[in-house]
Amino acid sequence: MKKRWLAAAAVLVAGSIVPGPAPSPTSAAGDVTLGRVSLTAPIRVRDTRYSGMGASGKLAADTPVQLRSGVVSFTMSGMEAAGTADVYPCGGAPAGDPTVVFKAETYHARAVVSDPSAPPLCLVSTQPFHLIEDVLGSVATTPFAGGLQYRALATPQRIYEDAPDAGTTTTLPRGAVPSTASGATYLIEAIDPSEQGFVQAWGCDQGRPEMALLVHGTTRVSAIVNASFGSASSLCILSFRSTRIRVTLLGYLTPTGPDPTALPPTLVSQQGQLDAPGLRPISPVRVLDTRPSESLVADTPRAAGPVGVRHAGLPRP
Repeated sequence: MKKRWLAAAAVLVAGSIVPGPAPSPTSAAGDVTLGRVSLTAPIRVRDTRYSGMGASGKLAADTPVQLRSGVVSFTMSGMEAAGTADVYPCGGAPAGDPTVVFKAETYHARAVVSDPSAPPLCLVSTQPFHLIEDVLGSVATTPFAGGLQYRALATPQRIYEDAPDAGTTTTLPRGAVPSTASGATYLIEAIDPSEQGFVQAWGCDQGRPEMALLVHGTTRVSAIVNASFGSASSLCILSFRSTRIRVTLLGYLTPTGPDPTALPPTLVSQQGQLDAPGLRPISPVRVLDTRPSESLVADTPRAAGPVGVRHAGLPRP
């Protein structure tokens, strides 16, 4: 329910009547040269691990905390037991699948785009945790000259899938991002990682940030990344583990387009399967063996008929 609500919210924002300058400057194609998004270098605004970065100490379990407005990445750490966390409109209640499912002593990063014309977003966890917040841009209530608007690709484009050397910067192809764009939005996935690590992502013509936009344990993790770069540049990534990384281009940010209110998606509102049909390899996981000496299920042969097989190791649909 929560995912559907957020997706619907994006549609409502895109279709709302937003007062703005009149007349609006337009291109020859009739697109509006206005937008609501500004991307900036990452700025850390809260880190509860240190007293100099806001209130220090872990945040309490089951107590909502309001996230900053704009294009924001947040990281959770220090959970001493397994649990879940939800992002939802403040004043409401979490519903549906949790935004984050975590184990003890793990890190988890997510990116959100908070619309100031909608209710702010709150984060609540079932376990006490440390919160790290980094602001990567701002979102205006109304479109303005010089602002950026999001244009989604009709079909998401996979631009990279490989296991880069740990600690080595990899420059990705620009893909379908036009030269007029000022940045792009990506889905970055750590595929079947074997150990905890993190991935940094940034515009190659910008300085590499200290923050990580994707943090993974030993299960598959996805993160939305909004990166700014110039007309001749693209996205750079650096993984601190030799983990297989997949990067899919979802859309781009441009000063000119058909919808000046359009905002990039967040991971909790991204819907649908982004991969083309086909085989997705994972590390082999034995889920059934009826031999007595090797049994994972039963020590006695089964009569003829269907046998249910678990889908261990596979992501939830």
